[in-house]
Amino acid sequence: MDGPTVAAVAVSAAIALTLLTCLLPFLANYITDFLPKWSGFREDVKLIDVDLPSTTDIHEWFVDGVKKDPSRNFQHSSCTKLDHPGIEKACPCVLEAFHTPDFAQRCARALGLQSLQLNSAEVDVNCIFLRRYVEGDFLAFHYDNNFSRGVRYTAVIPLHVTDENTSEFIMIDAKNRIQIIHIPVGKAVVYNGWQIRHAITGQCKGGERIVAVVHLYTDASMNWFGKWRKWARDITYRRLSL
Repeated sequence: MDGPTVAAVAVSAAIALTLLTCLLPFLANYITDFLPKWSGFREDVKLIDVDLPSTTDIHEWFVDGVKKDPSRNFQHSSCTKLDHPGIEKACPCVLEAFHTPDFAQRCARALGLQSLQLNSAEVDVNCIFLRRYVEGDFLAFHYDNNFSRGVRYTAVIPLHVTDENTSEFIMIDAKNRIQIIHIPVGKAVVYNGWQIRHAITGQCKGGERIVAVVHLYTDASMNWFGKWRKWARDITYRRLSL
């Protein structure tokens, strides 16, 4: 093999390796977040009591919310989402109620854990967010991503639910059975979303459901691969409207 050919092969190999390296965190996220794996049981989803902030102007909170377009995200989700910066601007009372060490500790007790940690908006703007489900909105089956060194749990708190609502939290348990978990206003569920495959059913005409979602961790710190995967997640969320 002559010199130019060797050089061409080396360049091609370097390009292929670079592409593979860039795709690796995206592939890891797809495997952990979407491919079916062992799930938990209904009893693993814990229900707790919560005190709600005032919600008299709740619809005004979503003026700066982002509408998720299912035509851009492979029919994965349709809803309006408000992340931490939007919550801080429109409804800081939600942060005061649910993004606190006291709330994290209450969730930890419900799960039988010694403690749970919150993430900060500086690390992840999705550390807490709101979702609004109106007619046609839904969230397909998935697992929550976890970039931390510890175990990630998720708390879901309904803030506003109409009588017509058909948007419900459902899960597929370890025996491949669909379980409907009704969460009334004044309650919250806490669960290991990385382990439990879950979804939100479609919303009917005239129905509306607004929830707060909080991420909780046994150890919120990230190693280099977790940071790399989070970088890939952030790109995916922006491009696919997730």
